[in-house]
Amino acid sequence: MSKSPDSAQFKVNNHDGQHEVVVQLSDYRAAEEAGMNLTQYINRKFGENKDGVTAMSQMAAQVGLTFGSNKSYGIKPPSMADVMNDNTMLSGGIVRPDGSASGVGARLLFPEILMASINDTLSEDSGDFLNAMDRLVAVTHNVPGSKVDQPIINHEGTQADANKARPIAQGAEPAVMLKISVSDKSFRIPTYAIGLEVTKEALQSASIDLVALAVMNQARFQRISMAEDSLSAIVNGNADLGETAISGVTAQSFDATITTAGNLTHKAYIKWLRANYRRRTLNWGICDIDTALALENRAGKPERQKALDKEDNFGVTSTVDNLAVKSLNLLLVDTDVIGANTLVAFDTRFAVQKFVNINASYEAIQEFVLRKTMAMRLDFAERYAKLYSVASEKLTLTV
Repeated sequence: MSKSPDSAQFKVNNHDGQHEVVVQLSDYRAAEEAGMNLTQYINRKFGENKDGVTAMSQMAAQVGLTFGSNKSYGIKPPSMADVMNDNTMLSGGIVRPDGSASGVGARLLFPEILMASINDTLSEDSGDFLNAMDRLVAVTHNVPGSKVDQPIINHEGTQADANKARPIAQGAEPAVMLKISVSDKSFRIPTYAIGLEVTKEALQSASIDLVALAVMNQARFQRISMAEDSLSAIVNGNADLGETAISGVTAQSFDATITTAGNLTHKAYIKWLRANYRRRTLNWGICDIDTALALENRAGKPERQKALDKEDNFGVTSTVDNLAVKSLNLLLVDTDVIGANTLVAFDTRFAVQKFVNINASYEAIQEFVLRKTMAMRLDFAERYAKLYSVASEKLTLTV
């Protein structure tokens, strides 16, 4: 039995000159174990050329895995049939280390190039949800798998003054005011799989651009769903994920004149944003559309505020120098995500952390590369979690 091809050889230029680089199927697993994707793994090892073209980009070009068209140069994206049969541009020049024809160059890199394209598109999404959601994030953790130890920031003490820095005697150790630890138990990021199958009849007509677009659209839908699940856990708590519900206060507690649920006054809104100013500056909120309209139409909102909502201190000319609070940027969600008559606000510098794991499973890639299967599976996962509990708070429009 002939040996199944599992590697391809490429010519890569970097600042040290030209190198013969062998990429093997096992590099996918090695990259994952190192906490990276294959692109990061290759680029870290071999860098880029003098023009700034990375090693992975050079390899992709050598096997014709290009997205988009350039009519001036007669370049068009290859079809899935080209990828399956290794008929992409220049792929005939790829050989295994023993000198025999590779026949695997395009198929070997295709899963990584596809995932990189999807990930780049999602991370630069211009839609009104994903782009705003990522602006909530203070820190992102790239993890090699679904198992995660969640960092937690805690204050020592329970009284209002317990967290203040204290004077110490000469040579004495300071009291611990802040502790960074991990949760008592590890949790798993929910992992979702997108199955991709191309029929024999569609191989020739389905370009890799079309495949990437279809998978990206499905991934975007799934990513929004995952983000909403995370928001719900952050706001309402989830014992399985180690999340406790965000503490809440009522609008009426800041303004006793509020007597009807769903109503908000300018006085209550300003006082709520100003509360606990030593710890945070709330700058981004999430709510449903009805709560957003209640916020927009709040009683007592200054006329000048309508035009200068984000430009000054609520449109009020004041001699109070530190009334430096501004209206929140808002991310709208469905009511079932966080609840009705609920506004949750964050200090985006400290409130939310994000865990990301986007990888095609090694076994699925192995099937695709070695057996020329026309189906593959892309596994990916994301989860948002609280980082600094005091950096978020919930306002309910109830009485």
